[in-house]
Amino acid sequence: MKVTIKPETGQQLINTNYSLESRCWEKLSQDLKSMFKNSLGADYTLKVGNEEIRVNSFILAARSSVFKKMFDYDKEQSMCHVQR
Repeated sequence: MKVTIKPETGQQLINTNYSLESRCWEKLSQDLKSMFKNSLGADYTLKVGNEEIRVNSFILAARSSVFKKMFDYDKEQSMCHVQR
């Protein structure tokens, strides 16, 4: 069940058809936000101005083709230096 409030009237609307899928996506969003906030799984640091932000390369690569290319290149370079 999901309760929303109409801004115009302040009336509460109860949606009993709030699906399991919607709840799962909402929970995933909350979990990812918590991971970001707590730097869980962070394996890179982005420096933006004077601020440093700990990030997860898998999430950045999944959401940005630019970051994906950067991380793919980084992996290729590190593989070139592997000694057997």
